[in-house]
Amino acid sequence: MLLSFLPDNEIATYLESVELRTIAMGTITDKEKLVESIQNARENGYTISHSELENHTSAIAAPIFNHKGEVIAGISIAGIEANYQNENEPIFAKKAMDAANEISKRLGYLK
Repeated sequence: MLLSFLPDNEIATYLESVELRTIAMGTITDKEKLVESIQNARENGYTISHSELENHTSAIAAPIFNHKGEVIAGISIAGIEANYQNENEPIFAKKAMDAANEISKRLGYLK
């Protein structure tokens, strides 16, 4: 999640230096797919992952920004994959983004 909200040059540097390897059955190991996932996260304001770190789990995460507008952390809602189907995604996403926005605001971040 943090990667998605870093500046483009930091993402490019990371992608040049990393070897993506499988951790679980949903781990993104293709750099083009990772870039697509980053673009989706930026458009949506949150990330969603299915079986990326642990099989049969999902998580929705939103970024927390400091007073400079820099991403410094994230907050996520995680659980079993069956609970993260299309009808629940917007509910969980809103809860994660609302919590992240409140924390960011308390840290001095102004949208």
